[in-house]
Amino acid sequence: MGKLADKEKYRQYKRKFALVNASDSESSGSEETEEEEDPGAESKKGTGLDRFAHAMSKVKSTGNSIKNLQKAQEKEQKEVFRE
Repeated sequence: MGKLADKEKYRQYKRKFALVNASDSESSGSEETEEEEDPGAESKKGTGLDRFAHAMSKVKSTGNSIKNLQKAQEKEQKEVFRE
């Protein structure tokens, strides 16, 4: 039972680390240039963990956009009711 728990902790660590790296590269805004300069980028590109991290960052940003739109719509509705 202990081995399974250790494996799950390791998987969670890898996921967390990948998501942190994905968010760091997005905030820098120079993700594409870094890949072009790195000669080993082709071998790194497309690994399952990288694709997963990228997809999760897209989902997170889309979710935040939806939340912001909903907040704006609620705000507009409140203003209409006040008038």
